[in-house]
Amino acid sequence: MSVSELVNSEAHRRLASSIADRLVERLKVTRLPLLKYPSREWDRVHFAILLLVDKTPDRLEDYVQMAADDWRNVLLAAGMAGSDWPTVLSLHDYKVP
Repeated sequence: MSVSELVNSEAHRRLASSIADRLVERLKVTRLPLLKYPSREWDRVHFAILLLVDKTPDRLEDYVQMAADDWRNVLLAAGMAGSDWPTVLSLHDYKVP
């Protein structure tokens, strides 16, 4: 799998370099069951993980595993489960896909 350039650049803009690198590498190998790849929804899940990691970097592995188990839980935890998810991202000063 891959990580979009936008997710990659936002991770490196927001997180310490070592954490951003680790996150991007984990996202590359994490499967999101029943989610078409590549898609805007794939980026949505990656952004939800990034938003959560931005708040609590020490839980990076927890959030990645949560997405692998059921990516909808990550969307709920990040407040991005609704159709207003681009607004949620923009309120946190993220570039919206």
